[in-house]
Amino acid sequence: MPIDGAFLYNLRREIDLVAAETRVDKVNQPSRDEIIVSLHKRGFSGKLIFTISDPRVHFTDQNYENPAQPPMFCMLMRKYFTGARYVGSHQDGLERAVRFDFDTYNELGDQITVSILIEIMGRNSNIILLEGNRIIDALRRTSVETGKRIILPGAIYEPPESQNKNSLITADVKAVAARIRDSQGRISDRLLGLLDGVSPLVAREIAFYATEGADAETLDDTGYMRLIGMLERVKSGIENGQPNLLLRSGTTPYDFSYIPITQYGKMAECKPTDSFSGLLDSFYAERRHQENMKRRTADLMKLITNSVERLSRKINKQRAELKACENKEDLRICGELLKVNIGLIERGATVCEVINYYDPECKPLRIKLDERLTPAQNAAKYFKDYKKAHTAEEMLSKLISDAEQEMVYLESVFDALSRAECESDIAEIRAELADSGYIRRQASAKKQQKNRALPPHHYRSSDGFDIYVGRNNRQNDILTLKTAEHSDIWLHTKDIHGDHVIIDARGGEVPDTTIIEAAEIAAYHSKGRHSSSVPVDYVRAAKVKKPSGARLGMVIYEGQSTIYVTADEEKIKRQIAQ
Repeated sequence: MPIDGAFLYNLRREIDLVAAETRVDKVNQPSRDEIIVSLHKRGFSGKLIFTISDPRVHFTDQNYENPAQPPMFCMLMRKYFTGARYVGSHQDGLERAVRFDFDTYNELGDQITVSILIEIMGRNSNIILLEGNRIIDALRRTSVETGKRIILPGAIYEPPESQNKNSLITADVKAVAARIRDSQGRISDRLLGLLDGVSPLVAREIAFYATEGADAETLDDTGYMRLIGMLERVKSGIENGQPNLLLRSGTTPYDFSYIPITQYGKMAECKPTDSFSGLLDSFYAERRHQENMKRRTADLMKLITNSVERLSRKINKQRAELKACENKEDLRICGELLKVNIGLIERGATVCEVINYYDPECKPLRIKLDERLTPAQNAAKYFKDYKKAHTAEEMLSKLISDAEQEMVYLESVFDALSRAECESDIAEIRAELADSGYIRRQASAKKQQKNRALPPHHYRSSDGFDIYVGRNNRQNDILTLKTAEHSDIWLHTKDIHGDHVIIDARGGEVPDTTIIEAAEIAAYHSKGRHSSSVPVDYVRAAKVKKPSGARLGMVIYEGQSTIYVTADEEKIKRQIAQ
């Protein structure tokens, strides 16, 4: 996932093409580790982001909120860079450090060159401002006491120490392959140790191809020739790379590279994109969105998880108690037999043996007695224990059923929360949990919730039929039980948590194509969205009912048909109604 030198090489050249002849319009610093430089020229404007949080540099279309008072570093950059003309960039080989040069004028009117240097080196990443080779300032300063390079205003900039690796830009591929063959260790480890600008991902890809998936410690003649061929392909990728995005489960951004990646097989899809900047912008925007959603839902996720675990322990305990009630009939039989033989039982006995008339063979039955009780009292005690077990069985069965329904409900809320797309979705789920008594409603939250509630998802099939999807259990109930007409088609994933889907039938028949597309949408808006074959039930909305006392989102239906579909995210997104 970290940007390697070869990816940066391609990215830097792309930035040079886009930013040529531009001037700096504005400089902003949204956070401590992020700098945004706005560039413009006739017919073009763009924002170049430099960040050492997930270190990278690229053009961005995302909106960042700036602080009311710009930091001192931002003010310093505005002094030097506002109005400056972009000249170009420089990278030493495949080192992960790029210098972006700008021409401007100093206070005396002399033309000078100032630079933004970004070092992409993990925890040691930095953004350094230079005038010539002299440091103006840096986001992270270091001094002699740190034992590292001196990064202080006024100091002469010294680049990071070179690792003296082979660069595929200048080195002979066959000579590099020979060194790799003659080294020790796994092929991917040798590549990392010998090649400059190669990330672990690319090293594994080279080894994967050369060893046909083994990443062994030895290379035969065939493997050696495959290694040479793969190194040639990587060298070509460095010179003319194609941005590739790796997607896990078909939708989740996982990694990226400048060459096609095949080592994950069917576990990840390698998708070419249009630009290196666009790839990084969308990749980190999605990652930031996921992290923000995860942070905002963390308290609710924890609440639901703890509640489900508590219910699970409670159900297991009640099931054990219910199992103990299975011998209740034995208690009744003992009471009946004691009652019949009451005159034959001696007072103070601890056990008696009687003929069991309930046994087809009438075998003798030994019955334990409480010596402190009379025979009649012992019989009454067995009848009392029977009645207690019978009552407990009925109550425990109901309690277990209620707890299981509550667990299903909480799991449905958890699923909806895991698929929440924005703050409004989270707010509605939070309000639902407050209505159900799981959390305390905040002051005036109900009024705020009404103001920011989003409508159901709206899609349009290829046949022109409108398809609606609830966003949470409360909206599912409204959509299914109040909005849908009796002739509409209702869909839901079979035995899988998901949202309710309604096809507006317009009072007529719905073509099979629309039903299949709606089923794919139902699969996408469910816990099974990443599965290859998802069962989806569909039936007329008139056949869907809500049992008395059922929780939000819980319905029953009959007469349904089932189809199996696979959710295609790109296809589904194209069906979103405008």
